Amino acid sequence: MRKIAIIEDGYVRDVQVFVENPDVIENSPNWEEYFRDVQYPALYIGIFEGVDEDAIKKKAAEYQGVHPDIISLIEVGCAECKRQPMKPMTDNLDDCDCVLCPACGGELARADDYFGIPKYCPDCGQLLTINLDMKRKGA
Repeated sequence: MRKIAIIEDGYVRDVQVFVENPDVIENSPNWEEYFRDVQYPALYIGIFEGVDEDAIKKKAAEYQGVHPDIISLIEVGCAECKRQPMKPMTDNLDDCDCVLCPACGGELARADDYFGIPKYCPDCGQLLTINLDMKRKGA
């Protein structure tokens, strides 16, 4: 599992960001004027690998010198994996009767509307394969 580690915006403040072309630094004696204050940005730490999210948070926190509880993780999708078509899932739980993305679980369509299923999941971009013989679960 690969995760992007960030420190959420509520735990970061008063960061300065250079907002111009980097070549300006060489050509300007007043290059500091091109920095702008950003009060509450999310802070990117890096991409970490591991099986256990707590271990990833701990590693990212040690790298940054902060407490692991302020680290948030974002899963890095596998672009190659999303190009491999996957069959949507049907779900009868709680009378939903929905067609769901097999990668992220996002709702794609009602189970009786197979022609309304998109080619790609609008939430995660997973390529979907549609089998017109799909039947609703339990039908």
